[in-house]
Formats: sequence, structure tokens, C-alpha cells
Amino acid sequence: MTTNLHIVEASIAQLRRALDDGTVTSVELVGACLRRIAHYDRHGIALNAVPVLNPKMFEDAAASDWRRRNGAALGPLDGIPYT
Repeated sequence: MTTNLHIVEASIAQLRRALDDGTVTSVELVGACLRRIAHYDRHGIALNAVPVLNPKMFEDAAASDWRRRNGAALGPLDGIPYT
């Protein structure tokens, strides 16, 4: 990630702007979310949460990045990881 964007504190609008201006890619956002999950799973409070991950998450993120580069984003949430 080539920015000081803090994905946890960032609003959807801030993430959208970062994606639109090329500051970050969807693939990078997915990676950052996975690192955060891994960190809190090992070092955080015991939430006893069970993350259900999309096995195609990086493929879907790359497709979103391609659509954005080609002016064909599916909508305002295309490429933003959320549950």
C-alpha cells in the first residue's frame, strides 16, 4: 500500500476515493484486511469469531481493479472488502 490510509478508521467514502485515485488497489485492501484478521486472531482479545473467507477473494479483488481501470466499476462498493 502506497499510502498512510488506515483501513480500520477509513470511511467507505475514503476507501472509494483511495481506490479511484489509485492510492490503493482492491487486492491491497484485501491483503490488509487479512493481515488485520490474522493479527487479532493471534494477539487480540478473545472474540471467538469464526471468519468465513471467500476462497476467490484475491481473484474477485483483481477483477474489481481491472473494472475500475477500465471505467466499468459495478457500483460504489465494488472492490471494498466488507461483511
